[in-house]
Parts: sequence; C-alpha cells; structure tokens
Amino acid sequence: MRPTTVLVPGEREALGEPGFDRLALGPIGRALEASADPAALVRLARYEQFAGRETEADARLAALVGDPATPAPVAREADSLRRLGIAFEPAFGAVDWASAAPPPERDGVGVRLLVAIAFARLVADGREPEGGWPDDHEPADWDAQRELVAEAEAGLLVILESGDGDEVLRAIDLCVWVPMIQLAHADHEGVVRVVAASRAAHARAGLRVLDVFFDYLDGIVRVAMLELAEARRLLDLAVDGFAEASDRRWWMLAKAAQALLAALTRSQLPPDLDELERMLVAGTWRRGRRSLGQATLMLMAIVFASSGDLEGAKRVALADGGLDELVVPATDRIVVIEAVGHVALAEGEHATAVEMLRIADHMMGSPIVVAGRERLRAAYDARLRGAPPETGAAASGAEPDPTLEQLRTRWMLLAQTVALGERDEAFNALAEFDAFAGRVQAAAVRQRAVRLFHARTSPAVELTPRQLEVAALAAAGLTNREIAARLFLGVRTVEGYVAGAVRALGLSKRSELATASLPMRIDAPGPDRGAAGPASGREPTTAEPVMLPLRQGQVAALIAAGASNADIAVALGITEKTVDKHIAVLKERIGTSTRTGIAAAFAG
Repeated sequence: MRPTTVLVPGEREALGEPGFDRLALGPIGRALEASADPAALVRLARYEQFAGRETEADARLAALVGDPATPAPVAREADSLRRLGIAFEPAFGAVDWASAAPPPERDGVGVRLLVAIAFARLVADGREPEGGWPDDHEPADWDAQRELVAEAEAGLLVILESGDGDEVLRAIDLCVWVPMIQLAHADHEGVVRVVAASRAAHARAGLRVLDVFFDYLDGIVRVAMLELAEARRLLDLAVDGFAEASDRRWWMLAKAAQALLAALTRSQLPPDLDELERMLVAGTWRRGRRSLGQATLMLMAIVFASSGDLEGAKRVALADGGLDELVVPATDRIVVIEAVGHVALAEGEHATAVEMLRIADHMMGSPIVVAGRERLRAAYDARLRGAPPETGAAASGAEPDPTLEQLRTRWMLLAQTVALGERDEAFNALAEFDAFAGRVQAAAVRQRAVRLFHARTSPAVELTPRQLEVAALAAAGLTNREIAARLFLGVRTVEGYVAGAVRALGLSKRSELATASLPMRIDAPGPDRGAAGPASGREPTTAEPVMLPLRQGQVAALIAAGASNADIAVALGITEKTVDKHIAVLKERIGTSTRTGIAAAFAG
C-alpha cells in the first residue's frame, strides 16, 4: 500500500486553482525540488509537463528511474511518466513501441502506459521504418488500438470513482491524456464520459487545477458532436484561461480550435489569429513537446484548406519538417498526405502523388484514414483519365467521424478544384460547402431538441435519442438516404436505427411510424389555456401524459429548443406551411393558444 501523499506548503492551495504555473514554478516548485521525498519530485515532474517544462521533467524522471535508492513504486510511476513523455515527444528517448506489450495492471501506472503505447503507435503510423514496410496493416491493427483506448478509459474511471484522493491526484495527467487519445480515435462519447467523471472527482477532492483543460476538451469534442453553441462557449473559456499561463502552447491549440469552429460554421474568424500566426512562426513551442504545436499546425492547415488554399495548407502542415518529422497521430497525418497528394496532382508531380498513396496504403485502416486514402486515390485515377475532380464525397464502406469527416471531405474537394483551376467546379464545391455548413447548424438545433424530446417521453418507451430522431424523420416521410444526409450517417446505419425503433414501438413496418404516437410528459398550461411557466406568473399544473405523433413531438421539441419556424423546416426537411399545421395541432393537443405556450409546456 502506498503511503499518504504529503504536500509541501502552498501545494494544496495551488491545486485548488486553475493552471500549473504556481505548482511548477516559484516557491512551490523550489520546495518540491528541494524535497528529500522522491514522490515529491515525481509530482513536480508531472506539474512541469503541463507547464511547458517537459525537458526539465524528462531529465528529472530519468534521474529518478536510474537511481537505485528510488523506492520501487516511485520508480515505476516515474518510468510511466517518462514513457508517456517520450510517446508525445520521441526526441526525449527511444522505445520499441511496436513490441511493447500492454501492462496487466489497471492502476494509474498501467493506464498511463496504455495511453503511451496507443499514442506512440498512432504517431509512428505512416512513418516508413528502416528497410521499408514488411507488409500492410491488417484491419485487426485498428481494432487493437481501440481496445487499448477502451481499457485506458475503464481503468481511469475506476480510479476516479474510487474516492481515493491520493490516487486521483496521481492520475491528474491521465484526466487530460486519456481524453486526448480518445479524440485521436474519434471516440467522442468516451471523451464526454471521462471529462464528466474527471470534473466530478476533482470537485470532490477540491481540485481545480485542470478546469481550463476540461473546458478545452469539452469544447473541441462538442464541435465534433455538433453542439456548436456550447462548443463556442467552452472554447472561449479555454482561450481566456490558457492566456493567463506562461506556457502558451495550449492557448495556441484552443485558439486554432476556435478558428476551426468558425470555418465549420462559415462565421467570422476569432480575433488574435495574427498573434497565433506570430507564435507559430517564432517556433518557441518547439522547446519541449512538439506534439502540441504540431497539432495546432494541423488545425490551421485545415482552416486554410477550408478557404481553398491547399498550397497554404500543405505549407503550414509541413512547417516543422517533413512527414516523418511530424509528431501527430495518424488522423492528422492523413490530412497532410492528402494535401501533398492533391498539390502534386495539380502540379503534375506524378511520383509524389504515387508516394503519398503508397504511404496511405501502409497506414492502419481507421475509418478516417480509409476515407482520406480513397479520396486521394479517386482524384489520382480521375487525373489519369483526364476527368474533372468529383464534387461528391468519396464512396467508402467505412463510416468515419460523421461530421468532421464530411467537413474534411468538402475542404479537400474545394481546395482540390481551386488548385486545379477548375473555376466552375470550385464554385460548385464552395456552394456545397456553404450548404453543408447550413445543414450543420440545422443539425445542431435538432440535436438540442432531440434531447428534450427524449427527456419528455414515457420511461416505458425504450428508444435511444438517436432512434427517436431517426424515427421522427422517417415519420415525416424522409427516405433512409435523406435521413442519412441530414444526420451525417451511413444509409445502413439509418436502416438499423429505423428497424430498432419499429421493434421498440411494437410496430410491424416502417410505414406505421407516420401514425405512431408516444406518451409525452408535458406540463399543461393554466385554466386560461394560455402560456404556462414563468412568463404567465403561475406554476404549470402537471397533466396526464399527452399522446403526440413522432413528427409533432419533434416540432414541439424544436420550438422548446429555440428554433424558429424556418429553422424547424430546414431541420426536418419540410415546408414552413407544414410546420404551421403541426403547430396548430400542437396548440390544441397541449391546450395552449400560443407558440410560447408550446415551448413553456414542453421545456418546463
């Protein structure tokens, strides 16, 4: 059993405030460094890794691991921290990650090693080893990666739920790196779970040191999940929080994420991008862990590509060296490979395009890599045929991240057409991109609504939020292909959701969804049958569940989510006249005379 952690003066108070500067620098840092307790030196190294002093942390950890006097548990923890640092910055040392076996333990050390192995393999993916690639990756390689990430999440959640304050303190770094590795594997629901559990465990332990990191992680994953308003709020908090830190690399990453969100919604770019550009050019972020700065470069490369500047995207992405020098996961590397490949095609550099395809062919078959590889191959084949570039998404049996992958596809198609000088095709691609941005905004409203919709159904109705959303769109008359386009899903996936909803509702066929009704828990308005809720000055009275058809339930949820009639029409793919008809029926069923009454009754 490990002894209780003894903190130096001021350390507990600093852990209760956001940021690591006070912990790694100043009196607290000096007290930790002067401590005779090796565990205090490990804590200092952990703080230094977050405060931009990774080089000092690596030297400190190496000394502890190599000192025979270091107690075995402390040496084991120091070794895991150092290995994780090497995974994110290979210049710190060499590890044979290909043959590294996942540890059997699922304590903090074991979880840290799982993350290190998973990230190191992602960084190596696409780098040709000496002597060349022996063979192609098998599909099982990606499955093994996902298993590593799932085990890391499970192990961290056990630590966070244990109630052991010392273990939670020792796992502080994992509360950031586990979600980061989940992001690299497009496990967005996993990120939400881990960040929520981390916030709760840290609140119980009185820790606030990671608050701004949690804001960033929550914000970037909300972008992928189309919760755009919440994403913007969280990223704004993260940018402001990181601006106060001495290590500005996290600020750079959050600021680039803001730019990504602006590109996604075709809105005004955030301020201070000129400062971000100066910092990228100055290159001070290269001291220590390059992966953070290079991740920023990848985000900015995508922002450049969104405006059709594929050459600029290539230049930014390779600003810190060639493909083999990039310390980025495979999901970012494939962006560079695509950019380089498309520029090569535009400039007639056949050999370079072939080389990019060869690298992509030897990468692990994650859905994002497969989709990128197929797009580049389709462009290459089109160039050989002398055909214009396609303006639709590449056909792929894989289903990568449903939103960002489609966005990435449109960026690349737009940039490709501009680079090739196909003016008409470029305008078509730009129009398609704008239309896609509009659908993203509509989907964000719809997703807010479906959570309300799901919360208001009877517990006896065992439909997931996604099944409810698909069923409601099917009830509105949309085909599986139309639903897939609106929800950014594959057609086969939609078919599965429809079939599941039909079974769960006790129906025999899809067409019955148009007349299916669900019991909705709705707060009825007062005796005057007007608006209920705070605006009426009366508390609403609870009535028996109201049976609402799927279509009308979703319209009510969208109204409660703040959507206008025009928004509802776009979100559901129906006309505003049809929306008006649904609203008229809703008023009668709920017992209100106003649209505001529907919102108050449904959201109350």
